[in-house]
Amino acid sequence: MSVETLIDTHGISLTRERPFVSVDASGFPVRSLLTTATFAVGFVQPQSASEPVQYGREEMVITHKVYLKPGVDLQADDIIVFDSKRLRVVGILDPGTFVFTGYHMGHVIADCVEDESDDTA
Repeated sequence: MSVETLIDTHGISLTRERPFVSVDASGFPVRSLLTTATFAVGFVQPQSASEPVQYGREEMVITHKVYLKPGVDLQADDIIVFDSKRLRVVGILDPGTFVFTGYHMGHVIADCVEDESDDTA
């Protein structure tokens, strides 16, 4: 089954929260989240556990991969929200990445970690 078929058949509605920094009255930066309406339908796949420490240093453990159709406005540090889950995007593989190798990828893959921040919109 192709990724596009998975998205069409088993995809769920996702909401994006994008962090932005503004300045308060005393000049200090304040980080907030701007919530947009439902922006895409995607297929969310939990990732298997992996060893978080390797060669004496901590590694980031990707907890989910989110598969989306091309053209989605998504960037690192965005928060993807669905049901009661919040996933922070830490990496994006875009369809245009392999354009020069002759390989065509027709979907976006977002590497995510579970977000536990207390930011409010």
